[in-house]
Amino acid sequence: MNVYADILSSVLDDWVEELSGDALIEFAQLCRAQMLEVSPTRDSASTALAAELSYDRALIKVCQAHGVDVVPMRFSRPGEERARLEDELIAMGIDLVRPSKPRREN
Repeated sequence: MNVYADILSSVLDDWVEELSGDALIEFAQLCRAQMLEVSPTRDSASTALAAELSYDRALIKVCQAHGVDVVPMRFSRPGEERARLEDELIAMGIDLVRPSKPRREN
């Protein structure tokens, strides 16, 4: 078993958010942006791991909410599985890569 996939499976049980619909999608987009902001030269490995786990957990929840087949053990290659799931969601009109609504600056 892949260690990352095993950790991801265990944190799925800790999901306590009651998010659904647009709120869940926006949360996943935020998690993805935070994951991409982590810098290997600036941040610790544990920070990077936490950011990846947060996004992958949110990605899985979005997929489950929209009937996309997702198996945490497929995350033995996280980048490939993320891309596959993001592509499936995009085909359904759900784009986690590019937020659909521009954020307003206050």
